[in-house]
Amino acid sequence: MTIEENRKELLNLLRSFNCEIKDDKARLNSLIPALSGLKIVQYKIPKGMSIYRARPHKTRNEVFSFEDQISYRRDYFNIDILGRCNIQQSSKFYGAVTSTEIKHGWMPAIVETSKLYRDGKDGYELYSIGKWKAKEDLYLYAIKPPKHKSNASDLSKELYGLYEDKKPEPIENEIFEQLGKEFSKNVPSDQNEQYYLSACLSEAILNGSQIGILYPSVQVESKSYNIVMNPDKFDRYFEIDKVMVSELFKVKKEVLVRNSDICLNAKSQPFQFYRVEEREYQPDDAVKNRLFKNGISKGDIDWVFNERKKFLGK
Repeated sequence: MTIEENRKELLNLLRSFNCEIKDDKARLNSLIPALSGLKIVQYKIPKGMSIYRARPHKTRNEVFSFEDQISYRRDYFNIDILGRCNIQQSSKFYGAVTSTEIKHGWMPAIVETSKLYRDGKDGYELYSIGKWKAKEDLYLYAIKPPKHKSNASDLSKELYGLYEDKKPEPIENEIFEQLGKEFSKNVPSDQNEQYYLSACLSEAILNGSQIGILYPSVQVESKSYNIVMNPDKFDRYFEIDKVMVSELFKVKKEVLVRNSDICLNAKSQPFQFYRVEEREYQPDDAVKNRLFKNGISKGDIDWVFNERKKFLGK
């Protein structure tokens, strides 16, 4: 088939793909080469720019003291479920960036990781958040935001405009639209098989000539963006800067994050943590007052603090 025919086949598959149909999976593998040669946009991550990654604590006794505990997974054979950008037994670095709309990159990093947030449940979670800085300029394959999300943020507007400026062929533009929808699809935490399409496409992109991928953050409705990279590329282009310990309180539609401890020089390991400055720390009463002012009942506030108490064993 010609390149044009391959792209039409790929577009039809992207539109109708069903992860439960084996023939669809086989067709995808044969059509992935049709992605090559598309007029993509590469987004510049300048030297010194920060990215953030959150890792949840499973228990109160779980402590992360070294970079390799919070960056990307090393236990390849235990990666037995699909991620948005990885297949089984494939480790990736996932991170979040700041945006005009969301000034703190640790916020989208947390909510992208939060099982409570993804599943719309209430409760308490504890996180360690790493902050890394780019050692040099690098360029990432930017996923074009789908049309209905093109005004979600300044970055979405910028990327959408950059793609339009390239004047792609109609078939290319439709492929970009389908990719944008796939990479911004909301997937419940117990339905990871729905990631099959974006995971396979990401593996092909990342194992080709691209350093990484920039794609919309689903959990903050494309108001911020995430990046994904293979571990070797991540280690080459980024170095750790700081680490912070944060608590997430999720009640109804309210999400409140309290930063508690920070390591200001994460290059020195094991990490040495100190309580955040008093002007930045929110005591329990301040957290309760903020939730109450936002319409959360006293009973629900007491419940979520009891969940915290149970998790921390206090």
